[in-house]
Amino acid sequence: MGMGEIIMWATKEQLILSDNDQEWIDQFKELMGVEYKPSEIEIDKETGIAFHFGTDSYLKWSYDNVEDCICDHLMGNEEGIMIIDGLADIQTARQSGKEFIQTYGLTDMSYDDQEIVDNLLTNYPELKHLANGDESYIINLEIAEGGVRFHKNGGYRGGDDVGESVYDSPADEYLMFSVFKVSK
Repeated sequence: MGMGEIIMWATKEQLILSDNDQEWIDQFKELMGVEYKPSEIEIDKETGIAFHFGTDSYLKWSYDNVEDCICDHLMGNEEGIMIIDGLADIQTARQSGKEFIQTYGLTDMSYDDQEIVDNLLTNYPELKHLANGDESYIINLEIAEGGVRFHKNGGYRGGDDVGESVYDSPADEYLMFSVFKVSK
């Protein structure tokens, strides 16, 4: 996968549902206190972007062909995104004005799912520029709240900069997003 490759968003039809054995399902119920059921992928009507709302581990438990996060391999700006494979790619991307997209970036949140998607695409407009290509991806969205608080430096966009610690923020919730590859 080279820097110049274009990204395609996954469709529900591409996903291969995991066939978890009964022992795993029983263990899940015992540990989590609820019955296991696969999570669902949502497709944004305007952009075609595939979203998963929930933990990244649940996404990978639900579908056999969801691969690792490409968290540290995205560079972009308002003109688009590049997937980085090495130092030469970084140099080329920087020369075109692109910077690393910190996919652990956080945005203060307290909305419904569609408002979260709209807010993400407003604060990370380069995600809108992804189009059809050979690879498929899903954006995982996870709301962190209460005692699970994340550092807001680096990839944080949206709202006011609250400084070094999220404990100084007036918000109770934060959006954490990451991008996962879907194998064929």
